[in-house]
Amino acid sequence: VKFDSSFPIPKILWFKRHLPEVYAKTFKFLQPLDYIIFKLTGKIVTDYFTASTAGFNLETKRYAEDALASLNIDSSLLPEPLKPGEIVGSLSDEASKILGLNKDTLVVMGSIDAYLAVLGCGCIKPGVACEIAGTSTCIMVAHDRKIVDPKGRVFCSKHFVDGLWIVSAIMATTGACVEWFRKNVLEGVLEISEMFKGVEEVEAGSLGLIFLPYLSGERSPIWDPRARGILFGLTLKHNRKHILRAILEGCAYAIRHNVDVLRELGVNISELRVCGGGAKNELWNQIKADVLGINVYKMYELDASLLGASILAFTALEQYKSLIEACNKMVKADKCYVPNVKNHEIYNRLYKIYCEIYPRIKDLFELLKEEE
Repeated sequence: VKFDSSFPIPKILWFKRHLPEVYAKTFKFLQPLDYIIFKLTGKIVTDYFTASTAGFNLETKRYAEDALASLNIDSSLLPEPLKPGEIVGSLSDEASKILGLNKDTLVVMGSIDAYLAVLGCGCIKPGVACEIAGTSTCIMVAHDRKIVDPKGRVFCSKHFVDGLWIVSAIMATTGACVEWFRKNVLEGVLEISEMFKGVEEVEAGSLGLIFLPYLSGERSPIWDPRARGILFGLTLKHNRKHILRAILEGCAYAIRHNVDVLRELGVNISELRVCGGGAKNELWNQIKADVLGINVYKMYELDASLLGASILAFTALEQYKSLIEACNKMVKADKCYVPNVKNHEIYNRLYKIYCEIYPRIKDLFELLKEEE
């Protein structure tokens, strides 16, 4: 079992080691979704996908007792997992009064936003992938069989739809890189809509400037919390527009890096559907299409996670016969971005360099540890 520092178990360990008095008094450790459900229904439960980040096995439906025991963590501190879309129960008396809703109002189990976006983007056929483009980025692909990556670069879990699997890769900072540039380089003087003016006029490849978006370490596929951001190839010819375009391109290279890993593992990706705040950026969507060499679709409802939660709820309440029917009725794309062949060739050359940079200097990141 692999526990990234962003997952619940390392955080529970932190409490155990640094705040033992709090740990000793704790009855259950809950994620925000779990706490909201507790306040609504009085029940202490979580969903399968959230539980999986704490060592829950989606196939055996059990927590990884041996792994937790090796860390001296009792699994009884974790909430009972339920299947997303399962009816948890009705509102408690207190919640009914506070919200002004009927006590018979049902509460349906949701899930992690990235997984819900799989439904909200209609990724219910093998090869259809979605990208949740926000502060960080998640790539989720529907696949027809379980994938096990011996190098642990990506994840695989059962899909909401029986017979399918979700293969996923998660990145630490993508939209956060853009916001970092706006706040710290431009000192926040420009809004997002203003800062991109003229950036589309910069030629693909940003005059050979390559950005590695590791501003907070990186997760998939390198899993290195010590990795740091890099601007490679900076010259006197570059201005802020080149740098900003290079940031967009670097994040797209990072997506392709994960897509290449997925393809290496036998996961076909025929199209990418984008949602989230980053999907509002038309230039970024086109860059992703050009870097990946596949069609990119911007979804009509960019809050695909919210739409996915609605799909679970409508299906649980039998407004639709199945999740597939609900997706077919409720999900649609807004715009398609077709790859520019010339730009794709440019990006192919620069992407090869991008992939070489981190392996050549990764040992140097460790030397920065004492300087931070």
